[in-house]
Amino acid sequence: MICLGLHAGGADASAALLVDGQLVAMMEQERFDHQKHSAAFPTDAVDFCLNFAGLALAEVDLVAHATDLADEEIMRALGSCQKVVRHLHHQAHAASVFLTSPFERAAILTLDGCGGGISTSLGQGEALGMTSLVQVPCPHSLGLFYGAFTQYLGFAAGGDEGKTMGLAAYGQPRFLDALRSLCRVTEQGGFELDLSWFAFSSGCGGIVPRVPSYSGKMVERFGPPRLAEADIKERDVDLAASVQALLEERCQELLAVLHRLTGLDTVCLAGGVALNCSMNGRIRATTPFRDVFVTPAANDAGLSLGAALLASRDLDPGFRRQALTHAYYGSAHDEQEMAQALAQLAPEVQVCRPPQLAEAVADLLAEHQIVGWYQGRMEFGPRALGHRSILANPGRAEAKDRVNAKVKFREGFRPFAPVVPNEDADSWFVQGQNQPFMLTVDRVRPERSHQIPAVTHVDGTARVQTVTVEQNAGLHGLLKAMERRNGVPVLLNTSFNVRGDTIVRTPMDAVRCFLDTGMNALAIGPFLAVKTIYS
Repeated sequence: MICLGLHAGGADASAALLVDGQLVAMMEQERFDHQKHSAAFPTDAVDFCLNFAGLALAEVDLVAHATDLADEEIMRALGSCQKVVRHLHHQAHAASVFLTSPFERAAILTLDGCGGGISTSLGQGEALGMTSLVQVPCPHSLGLFYGAFTQYLGFAAGGDEGKTMGLAAYGQPRFLDALRSLCRVTEQGGFELDLSWFAFSSGCGGIVPRVPSYSGKMVERFGPPRLAEADIKERDVDLAASVQALLEERCQELLAVLHRLTGLDTVCLAGGVALNCSMNGRIRATTPFRDVFVTPAANDAGLSLGAALLASRDLDPGFRRQALTHAYYGSAHDEQEMAQALAQLAPEVQVCRPPQLAEAVADLLAEHQIVGWYQGRMEFGPRALGHRSILANPGRAEAKDRVNAKVKFREGFRPFAPVVPNEDADSWFVQGQNQPFMLTVDRVRPERSHQIPAVTHVDGTARVQTVTVEQNAGLHGLLKAMERRNGVPVLLNTSFNVRGDTIVRTPMDAVRCFLDTGMNALAIGPFLAVKTIYS
């Protein structure tokens, strides 16, 4: 059976294609229209999925979605299709993580801003079945709570929550007691917000860009909100630390309830709040759960996959689970297209085809040059996982400032992630192995932090990605080449884009980003382009 999954009518629009229950292709619409968190109908993403599989829309047996759009609207936007089925928002989140997890049985926690009138769902899964046990209605939402304070701190809700998380490490949670009264645990196992502190939009509750989602009460208690681009004060970092601490507290309480209800020691997380890797990193230390799986597209982009999985499970007698071991289901481009893009480069950029690409790139990185890395099929989800990445040597603290200022053009307080071979992870990080999707904060081993200061956050943590040969042979080989040079099999890994733009998709996207930034080299397919005048 051929099933096309869609997320449309909201941020992070996407498409996913399943053939006989197995994921074949998946892409976000933003990668095509360059609008971060694009809410456009995912026409380009659909076209990619079908073209990749060599299919026409008429060959699709079923279209599945988890949106508020009517089935007729979906059919109209596509032009035609055989059958359309709709699933509930949090059901699709749950399916996107549980049916792709390595667990046959697991507790399931989905939590986001708001979807289908629900912000949070506690449930469990076994084999191919999933059951919801507790739900929290909107606007009582940890996602909306966190988004409102993200706005108050001068960032954009619905996209900049990661900045609040990064800023939190610099502060002390001195406002935590005050915030606890804003978000109280209920006897039913959920929580509720004191809505007098917020000004969410109508309907199920939400946040409108550039419209304050906090009330005057918040201003009276904490003072004037920070303006975008204004200096960050002690109050701001302490408030960020307090908001992050409360999120972690409430998540731990929800997980305690979930463990009591299920008796399981494995848990799956999805929904936009599950992108908070600091929260995720504390689960094993602060809850009874010993194994945690977070889907790489925990945000609403994962709804297309979840809807397709649910529909295939229900209607395909041969459906079987597919554990995700990587996220490389996006577009790929051939050497001819890469060569055509590289032909646009000026004479001061030298292009070659080294016999051993990893060795040549490792030589540059050992000299503390910054390298764009464009290889294979694109990742899905918001993290660059080693196919559309910018890489740097983490051995000097100034590498972080250099990448932030000259390549990413973003705030200096934001940390960068390390990538490490899975077999070496235990030697460098406390939780260590099996963190392939960069969705968990780990502690850098104290005896190692001086060797990788550019990826060690101010609080001694790092958002780790591990790779195996099977997952990403090219990047794994590069890391081992670095180890042969300096004894450190770790690189700084950040997404191949600049602030405000989406991750590069095409070879021309990569070349333009390379030219417009302080990157020193670009490894694209088998080719290596090096600026002879370093930025």
